[in-house]
Amino acid sequence: MLSVENILKAKITEIISNDVSAILKCQVESKFFFVLLSKHILDELRLKKDDTSYLIFNALDVVLSKNECATRIACENEFNGKITQIQNTNSFSLITVLCNNFEIKVQCSLQKAKQMNLNIADNVNVLINANNILLGINDG
Repeated sequence: MLSVENILKAKITEIISNDVSAILKCQVESKFFFVLLSKHILDELRLKKDDTSYLIFNALDVVLSKNECATRIACENEFNGKITQIQNTNSFSLITVLCNNFEIKVQCSLQKAKQMNLNIADNVNVLINANNILLGINDG
């Protein structure tokens, strides 16, 4: 068991690598995620196209955007979605966003969630940097 909120089953559809790093294009449902790995890890795990993998990332590594943002953000993974659940604690909000047919959990401060006026059924964008996603595989 892992202490993360987001684990998505994916299929590796493309691998672009050089001597130092690799970018993997992974399909979840009909959407594509990009994952940045070291070339060492790519070789050690013997990853190849069409392998099944798991995209693993914390809710804190996800940025939530509502409405149009005046600033363009350099981010490899951006998805449109709809808020389906908001769980508030004394200090933070855990927000569930349905993107296509998969859910992404986002954690932000309670103050920021209130400032953004987040509500269930709001349309939002989720942004996840490629180097914030871990890639898991089954050894069996």
